[in-house]
Formats: sequence, C-alpha cells, structure tokens
Amino acid sequence: MSVKSGQLQSPTETAERPVRWWIKRIGHRRLTEIHPIDIERGLGELRRTPKAKPRAGKDPGAGVEKRSASTLNRYLRAVSAVLQDYTYENGGLDFNPARLVKRNP
Repeated sequence: MSVKSGQLQSPTETAERPVRWWIKRIGHRRLTEIHPIDIERGLGELRRTPKAKPRAGKDPGAGVEKRSASTLNRYLRAVSAVLQDYTYENGGLDFNPARLVKRNP
C-alpha cells in the first residue's frame, strides 16, 4: 500500500492510475490505430507535466518536481501491457507498438 494525502491507497489503485491516464489520452482511438509516435507523444506530455504535490519532507517552495524515469517507464509498461494482451488474445495487432518506444534511462 502507498500513502497519498494521508490516506492509504491499495496497490490496485496505484497500478490502475497509468491505465486511466492513457485512457484519457488515447482511449477514444481503436487499439489498431495506436502507433509508437502516439505513445512517445503521450510520454512527452507526461514528462512535461509537473507532479501535483511535492514529496513528503520536501520544501514546497523548492520548485516543481519533474517526473522520474521510473514513473515514465511505469506508464510505458501500462500501455504496453494493454496492447500486448490485445495482440495475443484477439490477434488484433501484428505487433505491440509500445515495444518500439525506448525506455527512459
């Protein structure tokens, strides 16, 4: 479990957040219409979006925290998992377009 705003969050809630984020960005499109460039643009948008709140123990006036590479990779893994499931389960995709997107170092 993780803590946010003094409340416990279940691992499921934490894991679902990236999927919900992607649904807001590209959920209106068919999975067959999603290309690597769409995923790269989404990650670029996420990278430019500052965190909502500073981490505990950080000075709130110290500046805006950027998204970490692990956060960006977690969002990439989330969209990749959905596309991979669709590739194998339905045969709807010839390949997973997220696999062509480079991970963040």
